[in-house]
Amino acid sequence: FLSLKRLLPIGELPKVKDSASPLTPEEAAFFKEWHNKILYCQTQIDDVRQLSGTGKSSLAPTTSVSDALTISAGQDNVGKIILSVLSFKRLSETHPQDYRGGLMFIDEFETAMYPAAQIQLLKFMFKFASKFKIQFFFSTHSETILRYLKVSKYSRVANVVFLKKIDERISAYTDRSLPQIENN
Repeated sequence: FLSLKRLLPIGELPKVKDSASPLTPEEAAFFKEWHNKILYCQTQIDDVRQLSGTGKSSLAPTTSVSDALTISAGQDNVGKIILSVLSFKRLSETHPQDYRGGLMFIDEFETAMYPAAQIQLLKFMFKFASKFKIQFFFSTHSETILRYLKVSKYSRVANVVFLKKIDERISAYTDRSLPQIENN
């Protein structure tokens, strides 16, 4: 389970420790490329730092105009998701005989991201789900994401489960159309 602790950027926590990232040069290049692709950033990332605060750790980019402590909540979330994918990549490469893939559970992964970045993050997840045998399970309230999952080329492999709470009972539906979900 990947806890994003998503509403507060790590730079706003008290006593944040800034240190070198644990990434190899290849992994740092992967992080830089995908961070900028997902968030549509044009600014060159000079370094990737590891930030640790009370109950939270993340990777953060530094550029010529901003340091790691100034990242947004969205950048913080993207960094944690990329780092998690990199950990699966590392496992697949270091233990090829034993690696069987994995599961990643993320609660409201799209929080603090604008719609275009949400779509790019989904594309990232789909690309590396197959490459590293990762099954992503996530909750969302984003109509942008739901619409994309229902109508994109990924609709064949994505399974949307709509949860509806009535009184104290939660029911799960896999057959709801996008208009039915939106109307609820």
